[in-house]
Amino acid sequence: MSDISRYDLSGVAPHRQREVLRRVEVLEAYISKEISSSQAIERLGLSVPTFWRLVRAWRNSGRPAELGGSGKAFKGRWPIEAEADMIIQSAVAETPTASVRKIVERACRIAQQNGVAMPGREKIEYRVDEFRRELGLRPHGVADLLLEFCAVRIPVIHAEFGHIVPVMCVLLDVRQTVKPLGLSLSFEAGDASAAARAMLDAIAQADRPRTSPPRSFSIPAEASGEFADLGTAMMDAGIPVTVEPVRSRASARRVVRLLGKRPGGIVLLPDLARRSARERVAKLTFGDPVALTTAEDMIRERFRDAFPGDREFLSNDPKVRSRLTGALQRLI
Repeated sequence: MSDISRYDLSGVAPHRQREVLRRVEVLEAYISKEISSSQAIERLGLSVPTFWRLVRAWRNSGRPAELGGSGKAFKGRWPIEAEADMIIQSAVAETPTASVRKIVERACRIAQQNGVAMPGREKIEYRVDEFRRELGLRPHGVADLLLEFCAVRIPVIHAEFGHIVPVMCVLLDVRQTVKPLGLSLSFEAGDASAAARAMLDAIAQADRPRTSPPRSFSIPAEASGEFADLGTAMMDAGIPVTVEPVRSRASARRVVRLLGKRPGGIVLLPDLARRSARERVAKLTFGDPVALTTAEDMIRERFRDAFPGDREFLSNDPKVRSRLTGALQRLI
């Protein structure tokens, strides 16, 4: 335990000092890179958003009084009963290659036969996807690479509307387990420039050569003609492109099903993905507003922790990557 004399605990009640000092130790270990964010969150027993709030508070002020709280373990909302959870897990294990819909139906039949109460269908679907990811199974019915937009619950500073929630464009590798390759944030939905920046980010973040060429790459069919140029650039890189119609909520909800509702503590808002900036004005009830680039860096860092492992190149040919980079830069 840290020496109490090292810190100013004048603003901390005596009965809270031991817990606050424990938090200081864990936060210092994370900031000095002795432990990962996931290890720090586990040690603190806090929710992911609360952890990042404490990190920001400690970095900004260095005051123990900013780290209050009781230290009680975080309990997620709307928990699934253990018996129902086991039924969902067994349905996934018994029919791993079936569609999510069929697995959900099977779980509901088993539950009905055994008299077990089940949660709503949407929640069962999310659990099915979680179990499939844990088993390393390819998400059902999607391409190898998926480009999509989804709003994120981070208040960013907007010149006209004050504070809004931005739209994230994310490039996902979903051949087996889901892994974000690159991302960008923008004020507008369906922005071809944001899509190009997300793919450039994927090129910049790549760690190793691709083990096999992607068989399909899905991009949304936006009204902007620039998205046609985006598809052309990908095809020139040897990546077959599938253009999908924009289905406002359904498309963004697919991202939520693949990544989870709160990947790395980032709350996804699929129902706002295609709304205008005016319709995404943020009520400041969930943290301080930040610049768009700051929010982008934060999401990138959290996704790295939440989805560990190497990111593969979009193409193993350096010349192709160079041409692709040039084509994408012209769309920004």
